[in-house]
Amino acid sequence: MNKLSSLIAKAKNNPDYAGAILTGYVSMGLQIVIQILLVPLYLNTLGSYRFGALMILSAQIAFGYLFVGFFYSVLLRRLSESLSAGDTAEFSRVYVAGKMILLAIGALFGFIVLGVETWHPVFFEDVPSDMQSEIWWATVLAVVHFFLMCEVSVEQTLFSAIQRQVSANLSALIGLIAFAVAVIPWLLSGGGLAGVMGCFLLGDVLSRLYAIISLRRAKLKIRLSALTTGFGATCRQLLSGRAIPYFAYALVAMVLQSDVLIIGMLTGADVTAQFVLVWKIADVVVLVISRMTIHLQPEFLAMDVNDDRERLRRVYHEAYWWLLLLSAIIALGYALTGPWIMQLWVGAERAPKDPWLYWLAGSAILWLGASRLPSVLAQSLSRMRGLLCIATVEMTAKLGLILVLFPLVNIRASLIAISVVHGLGIAFAYWWLGRSLVAVGGRAKPA
Repeated sequence: MNKLSSLIAKAKNNPDYAGAILTGYVSMGLQIVIQILLVPLYLNTLGSYRFGALMILSAQIAFGYLFVGFFYSVLLRRLSESLSAGDTAEFSRVYVAGKMILLAIGALFGFIVLGVETWHPVFFEDVPSDMQSEIWWATVLAVVHFFLMCEVSVEQTLFSAIQRQVSANLSALIGLIAFAVAVIPWLLSGGGLAGVMGCFLLGDVLSRLYAIISLRRAKLKIRLSALTTGFGATCRQLLSGRAIPYFAYALVAMVLQSDVLIIGMLTGADVTAQFVLVWKIADVVVLVISRMTIHLQPEFLAMDVNDDRERLRRVYHEAYWWLLLLSAIIALGYALTGPWIMQLWVGAERAPKDPWLYWLAGSAILWLGASRLPSVLAQSLSRMRGLLCIATVEMTAKLGLILVLFPLVNIRASLIAISVVHGLGIAFAYWWLGRSLVAVGGRAKPA
């Protein structure tokens, strides 16, 4: 364990923040560019129904991966704590336990998705007969894609814990580039939906290979001998106690961010495609803001562990007001220019004509952008009780409004619900949560 001990010691003194920020934003920027550029290609080569089906499958994967993302917070904190204490045996146990748990989550997700679509289809009830086999195989490959994402995410979390975020970002970047390089010629040659999911799998495999190579170069070896004592207790700790609020919040957040799935359940693939066109750009903006806040999570965690409350308060408030200003500017810009952007993006014949959709999507950017940093702060500090209460109220109110409004306003319902719920108090609740968590006066107690 000497090499691991040495690496842990170096990691505490040599954070590569500049490289992490650079590669993180390059990866995020490339992901956005690829998503934006591929939508017109998807529509022109796959058609409206297959495009809608692809968006539903992508939303299902994102739905499941949200749960993985919140377990990432639990796993990162436990790895960071064992790193800070210099406990290499516990570091190894947490890593292996985390991998086993995430693989179990991936397998369970696959079983549920395939079981539902086999015995009681929810999203693909009206599949044309000539597409049934293609949709089925695309669903199978989407499940495999999710499983591989769970597997490689453990290595990426490990890299973050030892402050080698560059390696984590490059792993994700390589997978993204491999997907883009494969999927564009596949679509241009007349390939179908199942092949698109196959291109995702290619990216997963190459991303995993890079992670393996990086771990070997770092000479980081997890010793199985460290698992003989206390391994079961480590698994239980990751799944109980402080982890329970994370999992509960993950379930709530999964519902809150499942607008595409909700529309898909209420309508079908064709109507979902129309909603995705309006929401895609807004969703990408919210994703960018979310990634910006997530980059602060290791720093929040370190300041909390070191009880640096004054710096935590200063960094949080500066970041919050800058992100709020950014969200407001982008929201107004999309509300005013959305119809023009959409026509330029997918063509006048495919662009949704309803101007209110763009104003509602812009409003959603503002509200959701403002809520991201308080959420990340609460997860970083393990103060989940207040966050869970706010998010549960938000979820309940949003779902209720969607069900009431959908028969009246169709796909507008989801966007109206976001603005109404946040405008009537949820936005203030998130602001109050962040303000209370960074109040100077001693280290916060985990909830």
